[in-house]
Amino acid sequence: MIIKKSLLIMICFFCFFTSELSFSENNTDIVNIISPKSILIIYDQKYKIGDFTDYLTAYEGLIGHFDLTSSHMQDKIYKKNDINNYDYIMIINVNNEIKNKFLFEDLKDTSKTVFWIGGGINKLIEKTNINMHFENNQYTYNTLKHYNDNFIKTYSVDNVNNIPLLTLSKNSTIYTKLSNGIINSPYIFKNDNFVFKLNVAAYEEEYYAFADVLFNFFTSKFPIIKTATIRIEDIHPLRDPEKLKKIADFLYDRNIPFMMVVIPAYLNFKTDKIITLSDKPKLVEALKYMQNHGGRVILHGFKHTFHKRFTTGEGYELWDGYLSRPLDVNIKTYVNKLVSKGLNVCYKNGLYPIAFEAPHYAASQDAYKELSKYFTTIVGQIQTSDYHFTTLTFPYETTNISQAKFVIPENLEYYNPNNNNPLRSIEKKLNELSMMRSYTAGVFFHPYLTIDELKATVNLIESKGLKFKDPLENNFSVKTKDLSITFKNHTPKIDTYNKNLLSNRLSIFSNYFFDFMLIILIIATISFLVFYITNLKSRTYFRRIKKHYEDI
Repeated sequence: MIIKKSLLIMICFFCFFTSELSFSENNTDIVNIISPKSILIIYDQKYKIGDFTDYLTAYEGLIGHFDLTSSHMQDKIYKKNDINNYDYIMIINVNNEIKNKFLFEDLKDTSKTVFWIGGGINKLIEKTNINMHFENNQYTYNTLKHYNDNFIKTYSVDNVNNIPLLTLSKNSTIYTKLSNGIINSPYIFKNDNFVFKLNVAAYEEEYYAFADVLFNFFTSKFPIIKTATIRIEDIHPLRDPEKLKKIADFLYDRNIPFMMVVIPAYLNFKTDKIITLSDKPKLVEALKYMQNHGGRVILHGFKHTFHKRFTTGEGYELWDGYLSRPLDVNIKTYVNKLVSKGLNVCYKNGLYPIAFEAPHYAASQDAYKELSKYFTTIVGQIQTSDYHFTTLTFPYETTNISQAKFVIPENLEYYNPNNNNPLRSIEKKLNELSMMRSYTAGVFFHPYLTIDELKATVNLIESKGLKFKDPLENNFSVKTKDLSITFKNHTPKIDTYNKNLLSNRLSIFSNYFFDFMLIILIIATISFLVFYITNLKSRTYFRRIKKHYEDI
């Protein structure tokens, strides 16, 4: 009876404990039942004439940072009242070819917030009678001023051309202006229910200014905070293990989580010999050391080269950099082989990648589609065209673009010792990002450089008030036929289908293992105390009854 009672108490305690642990998760599920707002993106063309930037992806990437569901269509397939099914509308007029009459009719009648990016303002005013006056004169500007509630930021910019001068209504709000020293012109502004950005530029100050303005209208999926990430780049089998350990010690002592970008194989094109991590046990030991001291492994291809004329680290692997075009291969088979070989080498050596970074940020659009079958997360910049190598740089983490489910951006470039002042270019890009109320500043660093150079880079970033973010704050998933690893709220779940990979399975998770054992120990201790106290009370009760009958 005593044992049953104790077991009942233990079960009740366990149910209470687990319900408390799951309470916040259940709350999240309840919140997610409420459907997010929706936005329809309408565009004329993805690419500008003579420009290989995918402007649809550029602005869809900004939207992906916010709690919105997005859809897109070309204006030529727009049908009457299509905008009625959405909460917000975004028009991207890349080549000034938006001309769908049903769209203009609906824009004239709608009271919803409409974002208009690009030219064609005169036609919009003509078709919708917006309370705004268009002047035919267009000017060139070299200064950008960005306003928000807390500050005004002024930047020198390369000549911004073909921006019309507009007279706005009294109830307008100007977020960003352009100036040439004589004329100040609204550049990003709200007029009635329309929000304008007067060109489609998707780089640096002009792009970041609009990215910041979106916080005025939408709820972010992420905390409103300024953070940074750092990557130790191009770690291949010929790297110095001792240098890598020193890097890990420095960052760990500074309480800085970091990404370690691993190339599992090294190809010497002169000898045609491939060396893998498995051939370098001391390096593997150093990588495990990094992994257990705040390092998060990122897979960086298999050998970081395709053509045999390039050594590992120099060549492309998911793009033909020699001919500047997609690889002439069966991309599905090729990516499967590349990813499987890379992951298996890592797994067999106790290393567990959480994401993928394309070598030189280069990958064809079909390659991205294949990569998304294995990785939820891509790190770095994103190539957006198969016509030419060009990349997009996002100012913050984003989700659900056509190339990736989740992107951790790089927007500061790297410490380049060949520059006269390597920190100056990083600081310039930090200042560009600083116009935003929330961003993720990403930088990378090569392991052949010195600890003093790494220290200088870290000190510069922290001097701007930024805290280095642990990538594991996000949710990750890496899946192959052999292994599935998912991370949620720092907690890993591993499903292994290949017994040969089991031996090193826990190496990345030593910290989590000890946390788990601590929880088990606490539960066991509390259960023992409950059992002991219950048993003690029962024994005391029976002694009292016995004494009572003896006295009688």
